[in-house]
Amino acid sequence: MSRVLIVEDSPAIRLLLVRRLEMAGHQAVEAEDGQVALEIMASAPPGGKPDLILLDAMMPNMSGS
Repeated sequence: MSRVLIVEDSPAIRLLLVRRLEMAGHQAVEAEDGQVALEIMASAPPGGKPDLILLDAMMPNMSGS
């Protein structure tokens, strides 16, 4: 099982990605923008960081570019 961090400002797209990833047996964590993603990464325990980050490149506050 892989841990995947989804950074996406659209709730509908986040929900779709979470459901698909969980159906495939992965653990999905959601963040609505780059700032929340950084907070998730900073608070992750040792060995608890995601294996993959799916990042929207165009978001408010802090973009993925």
